[in-house]
Amino acid sequence: MAIIKAKTISDEVGALLDLITEPKLDRLSVQCSGGVVGCPPLHKFSNLEPIALIPGLHPEDWGVFPPGAIDSPDIIWPLSVGVITNNGPDEGLVIHAWDTVSMKDCRGVATRVSPYMVRHRIALIRDTNTVTAATLFSCINGKWVSAVGDGVIEGPITTTNGPQSVPFGQSVALRQRYEWAVCIRRAGAPSIRISTDPTGVKELFRARDAAPGTTRKDSLLAWVTNHWRQNRQDPDMESFVRKHMRGATTFTWAGFECTVLPAAFDVEQLARLREERAKMVELKQTPRMRGIGG
Repeated sequence: MAIIKAKTISDEVGALLDLITEPKLDRLSVQCSGGVVGCPPLHKFSNLEPIALIPGLHPEDWGVFPPGAIDSPDIIWPLSVGVITNNGPDEGLVIHAWDTVSMKDCRGVATRVSPYMVRHRIALIRDTNTVTAATLFSCINGKWVSAVGDGVIEGPITTTNGPQSVPFGQSVALRQRYEWAVCIRRAGAPSIRISTDPTGVKELFRARDAAPGTTRKDSLLAWVTNHWRQNRQDPDMESFVRKHMRGATTFTWAGFECTVLPAAFDVEQLARLREERAKMVELKQTPRMRGIGG
């Protein structure tokens, strides 16, 4: 995890959200299809990974898996990922988001349909103007192609990398699969994803608000390792507690609403542990109690 102060994150995220809060922007008039490729409002973008926008957030060796190494949609599917970066004075802030859509939702819109359909949404934000648009891509014979004809995104934005943008989105999603994060949001703006780890979650957000109606801060979601716990009814006995996750996932911090996002890999590991425990209980193979010192 990068070494960064909590105040830096709150200041930088606050400044970023100030730039992309929808009520402060004049939306340009665009012509685009409805339904799955309708022009999305800004607040519909979520969990955006800021790239080169927050100093110190990512270590110098931060990167994503080479898009060319992802030769199958199944490597990371379904897809739901977004990034925000600054493309300079000509384009300003740019948001890209890729998400899986069903073949059913593509009816009447897509001209090329396959079991692997991805919607690519884009927003350009410069000064007080914003433009949003969307298009569809389909994976056919192992290659991503435009699913709506010539590959021009609906609205006044045209793609510069077309279907080749999908593997980049997959590469970001593949990295995020193994990272913990915290989603930071404010009403009327997209939410921002801060990548970290279980330790970083606790350290960066130590100054979070107390739980509603109390003066106590709930512990945040984290792994709890296998351990023995003293039995309250019988102090001479201990109960075995298997590895699990425990803690709050939502909290407020520095005026933001926050949600802890455990790594998808860890969530899958947790599900496997639960299945193993259920089988062991069924077969009576799990140690439940022992005498202290036993």
